[in-house]
Amino acid sequence: MLQPMSKETQRRLAAIVSADVVGYSRLMGMDEVGTLTAMRAHRAELIDAKIAEHGGRIVKTMGDGLLLEFSSVVNATQCAIEVQEGMAARNEDVAEGERVIFRIGVHVGDIIIEGEDILGDGVNIAARLEALAEPGGVCISSRAHDDVRDKMSIAFDDRGETSLKNIARPVRIWTWPPGPPKPGSMDTPPSIPDTISVVVQPFRIIGNAGDLEYLADGMTEAIVAALSHFNEFSVVEADGTAHPNFALSGTIQLAGKRVRITTQLIDERSGEKRWAQHFDRDLDDIFDLQDEISAIVAAFLGEAIWRESAKELNRREPGTFTANDWTLRAMEHLHRLERTGLIKAREAVDRALVLDADLSLAKMVLGFCLYIQARFGWAQDKDGSLDEALGLAKELLARDDANATVHRLMARTLASQGNIAEALAHADRALQLNPYDSDVLVMYGGVLCDAGRAKEAVGWMEKALRFNPRPPAHYRSFLGAAQFLTGDFESALSNLRRVEGAGGHARFFLAATLIKNGLPVEARAQIEEILSERPGYSLREAAKMFACLTRATDRGMLIDSLRLAGFPE
Repeated sequence: MLQPMSKETQRRLAAIVSADVVGYSRLMGMDEVGTLTAMRAHRAELIDAKIAEHGGRIVKTMGDGLLLEFSSVVNATQCAIEVQEGMAARNEDVAEGERVIFRIGVHVGDIIIEGEDILGDGVNIAARLEALAEPGGVCISSRAHDDVRDKMSIAFDDRGETSLKNIARPVRIWTWPPGPPKPGSMDTPPSIPDTISVVVQPFRIIGNAGDLEYLADGMTEAIVAALSHFNEFSVVEADGTAHPNFALSGTIQLAGKRVRITTQLIDERSGEKRWAQHFDRDLDDIFDLQDEISAIVAAFLGEAIWRESAKELNRREPGTFTANDWTLRAMEHLHRLERTGLIKAREAVDRALVLDADLSLAKMVLGFCLYIQARFGWAQDKDGSLDEALGLAKELLARDDANATVHRLMARTLASQGNIAEALAHADRALQLNPYDSDVLVMYGGVLCDAGRAKEAVGWMEKALRFNPRPPAHYRSFLGAAQFLTGDFESALSNLRRVEGAGGHARFFLAATLIKNGLPVEARAQIEEILSERPGYSLREAAKMFACLTRATDRGMLIDSLRLAGFPE
């Protein structure tokens, strides 16, 4: 039911303009003072005057953008185009890599008034349109275009309907200047590069730092060092010579013995903010603080960077995918760790290998597909799948013995074959190569479980959850399994309930844990779910799946609990 608006909250129809600087993080990294000076000059000498001339209001400013409100969408659109034309003239004598270039989105719609601020879908749509505009261009909604097309002599290109993030219905969009799409435009998004890169901009201290000025440099260096452990992307220098895909920046605010560290990840191709997080901590030990924050940021970005790159594929036709594109799509499906996702992952990686039969990343993803389908009972030939996965891992390690993810694949596969000693050696090597990868930490815990060391495993998995604030569902699945094996059935149930419906071994351990917590009805319901997914599955086959648990008492407790839950013999 709609809630009544407060007396302070009002609605009205308005034209909303969202403007943002392309590659602002890169410009700030090159020359912070110069960029801020240029922005102030553009505002004072062009932008603010145009806004006033066309009857607009500056709702708020960000470091790299503006949110504006107009009573007339014609005035709003005219202002946007005149600003872009003026900026083009002002940039003529500026070196290409130093130009301040805007993208602008225009929409007309209902807005909510909160004091001086404006909120609602109208504002959100304008922001999404801005992200779709060409650098130096304007993107408007069909609703705005309907109002301006007979009142302005300016031509727009019809780009068709587009789905916008967090907006229920597709929006038809129109762009200026008209003409064929440029390389990298929204109609022909660029392929994901073979090497994804990220730049870490120098952290800035807001306010008076006193004798802690060095804290910002230390935080920057700590995060760069942590990120450099990842093979999935490269960390480039913040000197303006490289053109990274992502930029990480941050600020530090001090208040007595407390500190707030704020970080954000910007997609340099679209200018969109992909992730932001702040951390409030005591300043008891600065070095411990740097270690903790750099580990959390690195662990999360290690996954977020490739995930955000994979999301770009949703704007592309599969017929345009490269081998690397298909591999990222496979990784996206594989990370769900359930049977349907595995099938889709295998289809995607097979396409990648058709396009490039020697792509290392694709071979590694194929290795994980083979391991997962064997480990969780989805392979027709378990031993054959594990042997093939092991062969791929050995081939990849011959190319690069310093790849933590390949050592992770080796450890998982060897443990599934019962070769625990060698599996632990590769798990140790993976941890040594990348102690910041939360996937490596979870893997390490998993191998320890197979080795009969579940109590140690719990600590590693809990550490992975501390490192990654938005973990994949299977992290809690593995943690719950480890807690079950230690006899901590209450904690196990708490974690396994949070991944109910996940694939792999989650339902098996959830059913067993429910029995241990005295909940036989719920346990039986989980058994029925397992059997609906695996018709004809028996306890004997389940025992084969969990033969990797080398400690007989661990296997016995799990199988006995499944028997009590009603699993058929």
